[in-house]
Amino acid sequence: GTSDRPVDDDPSPERAHDSIRFLETGVWGGAYVRSLHRLSSHALLLLVALHVLRVILTGAFLHPRRMNWIVGCLLLLIALFGAYTGYLLPMDQLAFWATTTGMELLRSLPGGEALRTLLVPDGIGGTLTLLRFYALHVVIVPFVLIALTMLHFFAIRRQKGLLPYL
Repeated sequence: GTSDRPVDDDPSPERAHDSIRFLETGVWGGAYVRSLHRLSSHALLLLVALHVLRVILTGAFLHPRRMNWIVGCLLLLIALFGAYTGYLLPMDQLAFWATTTGMELLRSLPGGEALRTLLVPDGIGGTLTLLRFYALHVVIVPFVLIALTMLHFFAIRRQKGLLPYL
């Protein structure tokens, strides 16, 4: 028989919002998991911002930790990009217009037009665009975050950190 469940093998923009709606209403605990995911993203960004503030206030970005500061800044940028890529995935009006605004702002950067074309080859809300944002959000960004975090922690341990017992 037919079901209200979205087809798993149809990753189209037309089905994305229905998939999110099904997750929230048809999957036990789905709305909780989705909210937890969103709130965890906000918490991560807040904690990273507080960490950056602590590093600035303690001067931990100065020599000999300058390279680790650069890695940390890359981590911040990748975390922000991860939050941005996840924003489009529900394909609702808010996601559409937020992504449209971000892609227009990207044009003002050097090389921004080429990057915009790479990210949004068939326009905001296009199938290929949605697939690229999904792949970035689920595979590429987490991999880069894990790799840079390992490098960040390795550098902290190698430099004996800020604390005397490290």
